[in-house]
Amino acid sequence: MKTLKNIFLLAIVSVFAIACEDREDFKDLPSADYRYVGIVQSRLSNNGQVFEGTGSATASIDVPLFYYNNNEAASITFTAGGDAQIGVDYNLEGVESVSGSTFVVALPTDTAATSFSIVPVSNDTQNANKTIQLEITGLPEGMFAGAPVSASQDIIILDDDCPYDFDRFVGSASVIENGTVGPYAINAIETAPNTIQVDNFWDSGIIATFVLVPCDGSVQVPAQSTPAFGDPDGNIVGSGTWDDETGELVVDVTISFPAFNFVSIEQHVYSF
Repeated sequence: MKTLKNIFLLAIVSVFAIACEDREDFKDLPSADYRYVGIVQSRLSNNGQVFEGTGSATASIDVPLFYYNNNEAASITFTAGGDAQIGVDYNLEGVESVSGSTFVVALPTDTAATSFSIVPVSNDTQNANKTIQLEITGLPEGMFAGAPVSASQDIIILDDDCPYDFDRFVGSASVIENGTVGPYAINAIETAPNTIQVDNFWDSGIIATFVLVPCDGSVQVPAQSTPAFGDPDGNIVGSGTWDDETGELVVDVTISFPAFNFVSIEQHVYSF
C-alpha cells in the first residue's frame, strides 16, 4: 500500500512540476515529498450554496479537505472574507479555534481527508444572499496550499425568507406522470429547511428529495441514489417549479437504472 501511495504522489508531483517548471516560486518544489492541503471543490454540496435556515430549522454545509503531510500532525489557518461574518451570519463546527475572521483546522495523522462545517445563523428576516470567501492563509513549513485541490472557495448563504407557504408542500399529494400516468398518492415530510422528502416516487416506494428554492419558485432535485429493482446504482436528478397558491409542484426528472441500461426523462406533477 505504501508503494502505491508513493507512485501516486510521484505522479502528482511530475504533472505539477511540468506545469510549473518556468515559475520561479516552484523551482525548489520537492520531487518526492510534495506536501499539500486544499478544498475539494467537486465534493461541495449544491455548488457551495447553503440556505440560512428559518426559526429553529438549521442548515449546514461541509467543506471537505484533502491533504498529504507524510503522516505528521499539522494545523492550517483559514481567513474568512466576504460580507458574511463569523458569529453573526454563521458559525463553524469541527475547527480548533476561531479568532475574528480567522480559524484553525487540525489535519489528523491517520487519514488524508477531513472537513469542517459552516452552519448559517437562521433568521426570519428577508435580506440579500451573503458570501463567505474562504482562503488558506497559514501553513506549516514545507506545505503548499492548492494543487491538486484548491486553496480558496466561496460559500454562498442563500436567504430563504421570501414569503411562501412551505407547509403547502408537506403532507399528502396526488401525482400524474407525463400527463397520462396516475394519479397515485405520495406523502411528503420536511427533512431540512425548504426540503421535502417524498415516500412513493415513481409509484414504486422510492424515497426522493426535493429542494424548494423560496425566492424564485424553482425546485431542485439533487442527484441522488435510488437503489431499486435490484439495481444498487439507480439514480434520479432534475429540476422544476412550485406554486404555493395552487399547491402544484412540477419536476422534470431523469431516472436511470444502469444495470438495465434504462433511462427515462419524465415530468411529474404533484398536486397538494
